[in-house]
Parts: sequence; C-alpha cells; structure tokens
Amino acid sequence: MNTVIVIAIVVIILIVVLISQSPKKDKQSVVVDSNEKPEPDDIEPQTSNSDESDIDYLNSFVVIDTETTGLSEGYQVIEIAVVDMDENILLSERAKPSIAIEQSATKVHGIVDSELSNAESFNSLTEKLLLAIQGRRIAGYNLQYDTEAIYNSAIASHANVKLDNEAVCVMEYANTVFKLTKSMKLTELCEAFSISTYNAHSATYDALMTVKLLKKLFKIENTFGSNYLPEFEEINPLNLSTCKDGDSLTEWTASDGRVMLFSPSSIGGSGRVAYLSETSKKKVIEIYESDGSVEYIVSYENNIPTIEIKTYSKEDVENSENKNQQKYIDSLRTELPVAGVVPRKGSLRLTLKNIILLEPYITQSFGVHEQLHIKHQSLDSFLGGSLLLDFYDESGKLVAQQHLSKPWIRVVGVITSGYKATVQIVNATEKNNTKVDVIFDNA
Repeated sequence: MNTVIVIAIVVIILIVVLISQSPKKDKQSVVVDSNEKPEPDDIEPQTSNSDESDIDYLNSFVVIDTETTGLSEGYQVIEIAVVDMDENILLSERAKPSIAIEQSATKVHGIVDSELSNAESFNSLTEKLLLAIQGRRIAGYNLQYDTEAIYNSAIASHANVKLDNEAVCVMEYANTVFKLTKSMKLTELCEAFSISTYNAHSATYDALMTVKLLKKLFKIENTFGSNYLPEFEEINPLNLSTCKDGDSLTEWTASDGRVMLFSPSSIGGSGRVAYLSETSKKKVIEIYESDGSVEYIVSYENNIPTIEIKTYSKEDVENSENKNQQKYIDSLRTELPVAGVVPRKGSLRLTLKNIILLEPYITQSFGVHEQLHIKHQSLDSFLGGSLLLDFYDESGKLVAQQHLSKPWIRVVGVITSGYKATVQIVNATEKNNTKVDVIFDNA
C-alpha cells in the first residue's frame, strides 16, 4: 500500500511539472529530439500575447541558421549560428558531420570536408546551442530546413536535443505579408530592403541578415496590420523597391487572364511587381468598360513602398486628353516656326518610321525611287488637323502619315513656313524603316 501511495505522489508531481512547462494555448512549439521529427506545420508565424508589448515580443527572438551537407535525405549541420535581435552572436560554430558534404552544397557555402577535420561533433555543441536559445522564441529563414538539419545531426551524433521554443519561419512570414505562393530567396528579400548580403551563405551572416529582415517585416505588419497592399497578390518586394516615389506601373494582362503590374524599368518581361487580386481586377474591368482609365502609382509610407490605384471616369479621361492635346499644340506653335529653317542643301536625309495607312492601320512599304509629296499648309491649318504629316502619291491621294519625331518636326516647320516637298525613296522598306530624301521647294 505504501508503495502505491508513493507511486501516485510521483505521478502527480510529474503531471504538475509537465503542465508548468507546456506552451501557452495561443502559441505553437517545435520539439526536436532523438525520437520525434518536426512536421512542417509545426513552424509558422506567431502573434504576441495581448499583455506583451510589440517591442518585447520582437526582442524575445533569437535567429538560427545552418549550413549543411546538402539536400539529400538525412542531411546534417556543418555550421550553425544563433544571433539575438540586437545582432549579438550567441553561437557560431562548425560541426563535423558523419556524412560527406555534397558538391552542390559546397558550391553554395564554399565549405569542403577537409575544413571540418578538426571540428567538434554536433553532440559536443548541443549544450551551447540549448543555452543560446534557452527561454527565447526562435526564428529562421526556412526554419523547417534548419530544424530538420539539427534533428538529423542529433540522431547521427546521439545528441539529446529538445527544442520546445515558440517558433517563426521568416520565409513563411514573408510569404504571408507579400501573399506569395512561391518563396523568394533570403538574399532577394534582403536586397529589397537594402540589407547587405555580404558573405551570404555563411550561417552567421545569414542569421544576421534574417534578424534585419524580420525587423523589416515586423515594421510592415505594425504599420499596415494585415492590410498591406490588399488589392494585390504575389507582391515582389525586390522589383517594387526599384520603383521611385510617384512612378506609374505598367499594366499587362496575361494569357490566363491575370493582370500583372510591372516596374517602369522592366525589360523583356522581367520586373513584375504584383498581380491584381480578383476583386481589384473586376473593379478595373468595370472602369475600362465605362471608358474610364486606371493608374497605379507607387508611393512610400515610413520608407515602405505602397501602390495606390487611381481611377478616372470617362469625363476625367476626356478632359485629360484635351488638356494634353492642347499642351502639345501650344508647344508645336512655339517650336515649328523656330524649326522652319530650310537646310542649305535644300534637302534632308531622314528615315520614315511608324508609317500609318489610313485604312487599315498597318505599316506601308515603298520601292526605291518612288516619290511621295508633302503639301504646303499654314501653321493654323496644321495645328487644327491631325497633327500628323501627310504623304500623297502622284495623283494627290493621301497614302500615309508620319508621327512627329524631332527630325520630322523640322520638316513640318519648313512646310508651314511657305514650302512644299518631294519625298524620294532611297531604299526599299526594311523592318518598317525607309530612308528618304526630303527635297524642299517653294509652295
């Protein structure tokens, strides 16, 4: 009977101890020991307790990063670092694995097997690791990968490692903030926020980079809550960071119907900043169907880039077009008389580009020695017309028109100052470009 009582008392004590050590209900924890493997869903962003200030919550983290033997099953830690939010390095060690380092891994971090010949086993580092993270929340970029490496190394070196800390995967945190379905590299996100990527792919420097990135993400969340750029999805902060305050993004609809926005500096399809959400896309379509227009303007709030969707009604568009047209006419009225000086040779060698047939709107081609004619017009007559330079054939039929690039503005200046011109085709049209001699004569 006495033995039974003693056993019961021991069981009660153990239950009390376990309850006192278990994480709070609104938190998740990650346990990694020699008998249990962490699941991916065990690591995700957490929120602070209501009675804990934001700064205290952020400062409660340490960041873990590892370099490993590679990506094959059972990969192990060869370098590990733990850094606190003040960027103090709490742990920075290399460990000798029980398996060889893959060549593909060496290409990333530059570590070869021979460099680890005198390194300690992972087992001997566990006390330092547990001391560095004791009583702290832990974070890491792709933290599941790091904890998996720690788990594998613990098994291989017979180490007793238990991580029951509350955990945040900074990669998943970034995916949530920017609504990404495909994760970005740590270096890409750091470049987006002007965080130095010097010595990337070293455990210590990657941990320091992750500390800075976590602070940036936390700042965005504190500034906007869960409402950062709600009209957009798949936000690429690296491409967005290349945009200046006041830049207008370019809209393009993909073959699958998704509407993409690109930075002004985009080249060859690169530079995608974001997709419109389905809700925003429907609103934009409605505006276009009513003959309105949409503009996407980049602005900065607390040094954080945002995108404002500006919409314009049909009346707004017409008023804007009329103002721009009048501004253009006013500039031509000033520029054409100055440009209207007949060249000494009486002719100009120019290139025809963007030739537009009246019907249909396609590029016109001409043969060598073919002649076109430009009629004299008064300045007022030209400014009251299409603001395009008209070309006529021998019969006086209008056959094509030319937009006013700088050289052709000079031609219009001469034509509106009392001259006409013959346009002699010098070479057959190649890639929509045709060299011509414009020969002037008195009207």
